[in-house]
Amino acid sequence: MKRLRAVDLSLYAPVVGLLLLLWPALYSATQFGAAGEAMRQALHILGGTALLAAFTWLDYRHWKRLAWPLYGLTLLFLVAVLAVGTSVNGAQRWISLGGLGTFQPSELAKFSTIVVTAAMLSKKPTWSRFFLTAAAAGLPFLLILIQPDLGTALVLVVLVGVMAYVGGLNGTFLFSVFGL
Repeated sequence: MKRLRAVDLSLYAPVVGLLLLLWPALYSATQFGAAGEAMRQALHILGGTALLAAFTWLDYRHWKRLAWPLYGLTLLFLVAVLAVGTSVNGAQRWISLGGLGTFQPSELAKFSTIVVTAAMLSKKPTWSRFFLTAAAAGLPFLLILIQPDLGTALVLVVLVGVMAYVGGLNGTFLFSVFGL
């Protein structure tokens, strides 16, 4: 109950507002065409809301212990998508889950890269730690680039760069490294 009182509801208001505005528009646009799309999106909204509540109540410090197992699982999924993934328009980015739809491991890679980077940079920032962090982020970067998904790969670069800067590394050097 104490953690629930600490939740800043003003962070959730824009999300709820957008959902309340946009879902009826989707329903209206698809009620005569793609019959189940609005209801499918409603189920996704409910599932996402449940995950949001679960992540809100979970203490963020638990993620540090799970950083490396989550990272390993992500790498496993990124390799698996290259072997058994579904190819769409020349890109092999999805793993079919049968009737449940598809799963895109690069989305998990964004989250796990954030968690691993935060865990590595939570100690005193040093250049060696930054280069180890860059190497850890480089592996998912390369696996996502092979799919090919340049957009998501570049998102990982920006995430690691911003986190390193916020973590206390020299901005001039960071911009020079990323410029190269």
